[in-house]
Parts: sequence; structure tokens; C-alpha cells
Amino acid sequence: MATSAKTILIVDDEPDILELLDLLLAGEGYRVLQAGGGAAAMAALAAERPDFVFLDIMMPDIDGHAVCAHIRGQERLRDVPVYMLTAKNDVAHIGRALDAGAHGFMVKPFDTEDLLRVVAACLGGERTDFYRSGQPAGGARPGDSRVACLAIAEPKAEFSVIVGVCEDQHYNLLSLWQRDEPTRCMTTALLNVTASEHFGTLLNRILAVPRVEILHCSIYRTIEEVPMHKLEHA
Repeated sequence: MATSAKTILIVDDEPDILELLDLLLAGEGYRVLQAGGGAAAMAALAAERPDFVFLDIMMPDIDGHAVCAHIRGQERLRDVPVYMLTAKNDVAHIGRALDAGAHGFMVKPFDTEDLLRVVAACLGGERTDFYRSGQPAGGARPGDSRVACLAIAEPKAEFSVIVGVCEDQHYNLLSLWQRDEPTRCMTTALLNVTASEHFGTLLNRILAVPRVEILHCSIYRTIEEVPMHKLEHA
């Protein structure tokens, strides 16, 4: 059971998901707030500061990416852990969630015990994987291949952490460039990612390295869509 009445806000336009999570989390001693869409979430966030947020992406009024960006833009809310809880398991939405400032991305259907472990870990200040999915890591799905542009801050080293994780055959490093700063290295990389599970694993492996932070993530359909100023520095 939770040792204190931490408040968790659940944002989803599916009543069944709201009720399921309410029962699950309340049973662990958490205080639960429900919001049936993005606008309702904005109102709830204006009224009080929750300790944790589960946030759906596809909602009819304001989508989850916009709500997450709003949370990160508010000084009183920006440190609240936000986990996207969504069936939109594709590279584009994973990248947008990361760029909006989400702490994590959990794919529906979810394992209830895993979900409770994530909540407990985040509320306890522990690190959790950014991407979590109970689905098998299969091959690329039609239309899922994307070009990811990642900007990270990392410790100075002979090789970037991105080079290490891209040694896996699923991660095709297209280009990489770096700029040294006094205490760290700023690295930008273009990668071809062919399946959501592979991209999620790549992000988990990057973020598991101490003192590494992903600063920005942009997703493009093809390398031709990447702005020229990025390619000129590659």
C-alpha cells in the first residue's frame, strides 16, 4: 500500500480506462483524480498539483502532447512525473512524447503490476525506463520507418553513447556531429528507426547512461524532410 495519500491524475477519454485505473490505484492507497479529456485535464491541473499524471494521447479536444507541454511550461507543475498511457505505439508519437517532456511512454494494453511499479518508482524518485511495452519486439510495420534527429548532452568521451547503442543492427546511424562545451559534449545524430519497439529500446539504452540527457527529438518521414541546417552540420 502507498505510505501517503499521493494524488494521481488520470487523463483519458475512455471511461473504462478511467474506472480501471481508479480502482487499481485507489486500491493501493493513492488519491485519484479523473479527467475525461485534455480540457478537463487543464482544469484539474489549474485547481491543484498532482504528484503523478497518466496521460492518454489521442483525445477529441486537446491531445496529450499538448497537455504534457503545458505541464512542462508551468513552474509549479514541471517536475510532476508524466507517463503517456496510449495505444498509439508508433515512432512518431514516441518521439513527440519525449520532446514534450514526458517521463515515460507506456503502451496499452498494460500490465497492472508493471504500472504500479512505475508509479511507486517515480514517486520514490527512482529512474524508470522511458519506453515500456508488453508487446513483442517485432519487425517494422508498414509506414513505421522514420528518421529521428536526437540532440543529447553527454559526458566528454572518445565515442558518443549513440555510437554504442547503434552498433545494434536495428539502429542505422545516418550521421553524427558533436560540439564540446567546458563540462560536457553536445551531440546531434540522425538515425533511421524501423519499428517502435526498437526506437523505444534505443531511447531506454541512451537514458540509462549516467549524466546523459536527451534535449530534443524530432521525427521525420524521410531524410529529405530534415531541415537543411541540420544536414549541413553532419
